[in-house]
Amino acid sequence: MMASIHPSIATETATVNVMKVIYDTATDVLRIVFRDVPVEDFSEDRPDVTVEYDADDTVIAMKIKNASKIVDDPRSLEFKIL
Repeated sequence: MMASIHPSIATETATVNVMKVIYDTATDVLRIVFRDVPVEDFSEDRPDVTVEYDADDTVIAMKIKNASKIVDDPRSLEFKIL
């Protein structure tokens, strides 16, 4: 089940992307999406961590495999704005 705190905001000139945190219980993969654009490239510099890039080589997402080994409950999320 995917819960959304805030949907994408449509303005007269553009759509503002919102960050998404997605946990897939079947694969135990946690994905943090910063911008919802096509993935053009990725890097796997560390085990179980993939960083995804757009066409401009900007980080757009991170994927963490075996997420339940890193956090106690990957289905819970605390969100803070400082």
